[in-house]
Amino acid sequence: MKRPKFHRYKEQPHFLPEQLSLRDYQVDGVNWLMHAWCKGNSCILADEMGLGKTIQTVSFISALFHDHDRAGPFLCVVPLSTLGTFLKALCD
Repeated sequence: MKRPKFHRYKEQPHFLPEQLSLRDYQVDGVNWLMHAWCKGNSCILADEMGLGKTIQTVSFISALFHDHDRAGPFLCVVPLSTLGTFLKALCD
């Protein structure tokens, strides 16, 4: 299946619940993940602790589901300490 052309999110994606809000640099991270996916490249999101990798990953997977009609399966490797937060955010 051919990957779609990359379209940048200029602000927070419409499908995120109201209680979740992305900072500007997190929107940039989601755009980077989407760009890599559209080009068919693998990538790893890694930066300092506390900068929102979990919410960026949840936003990326939600974008694949809502904007590109991709339901998975997805492999996400996360620390056990963030697994509960990750699953809760993904299921909301």
